Amino acid sequence: MRNRNIVYIRVLLVVLSIVVLLAFINRSPRRTLHDTWLPSSFNPVGAGNMALFQTLQELKWPVERWREPLSRLSHYGTGNVLIITRSRLGSSINFSEQEVDLLDDWVKKGNTLLLLGALGEWDDTRMFLRQIGFTVPDKTDSVSDFLQPFERETEQTMDVQRADSTGKTGAMILPRTAPLPLTFPADARILWQHNGEPFLIDVPRGAGHVICGASDRLLSNSFLGKGDNLAIVLQLLTPAGQPPHHLFFEESHHGFSAVYAMIRLLGHPGVRFAGMLALLGALAFLGSSLVRFGPVIPLHRELL
Repeated sequence: MRNRNIVYIRVLLVVLSIVVLLAFINRSPRRTLHDTWLPSSFNPVGAGNMALFQTLQELKWPVERWREPLSRLSHYGTGNVLIITRSRLGSSINFSEQEVDLLDDWVKKGNTLLLLGALGEWDDTRMFLRQIGFTVPDKTDSVSDFLQPFERETEQTMDVQRADSTGKTGAMILPRTAPLPLTFPADARILWQHNGEPFLIDVPRGAGHVICGASDRLLSNSFLGKGDNLAIVLQLLTPAGQPPHHLFFEESHHGFSAVYAMIRLLGHPGVRFAGMLALLGALAFLGSSLVRFGPVIPLHRELL
């Protein structure tokens, strides 16, 4: 009986070791400092927007990093702003079709989505643009796409002009980039343009708005202080003329998720099978112990 218990314990330890090893392999992704292209509020250099996040904190704005599932956005009511940025150099995690629908429904209830970056470069952002009324052609690879990873940070800049309909002035400085699609919803309003091409568009959706921008670098550490970029960004983040109830920087699709790796790991069929084996091993060990020591016999105090 003793040898049988030792075998059970060894099998249980092997199974648990496999589960721990898989959890380590599938641990939450962590970005390193060389990912200077990542437009994240965790990124203090390059295209990161940590400077904007910290500036808003100093201004006492209700700013937070969003790392939860998008379905939980509805728990915060209306009057909120969500910032989503997408680099032309890469994408960590794409939005699913269900997440696109969740974002659209969240906006329609009375919230604002600030969507900036290479929106025509990726399947998920093209899908979202089409859903809100843009006509976006399918992407075709070119020689310039192949050379993008080798381009330096010192890009040529351009001055983007405010559209006449806004009635305000200012200087928006952006790196040279492609404009937004020219075919946009009829009720949309061009906010900023360059040579007659749109670079910032406000699209009404139900009781809310989607503000689409052609460059994520408007929020970046390197461009936030150029021209009137900071003042322009603050205006974009106050669509109702006052700070939002909650201002979220979307980080889960940059690889910073609040869902622990072990929880995600439980969805893997192999891990569930290993967990079942561990449970069976534990039950076998406890069962053998009961057989060895016998059932529990209550002690009657009157016999003492």
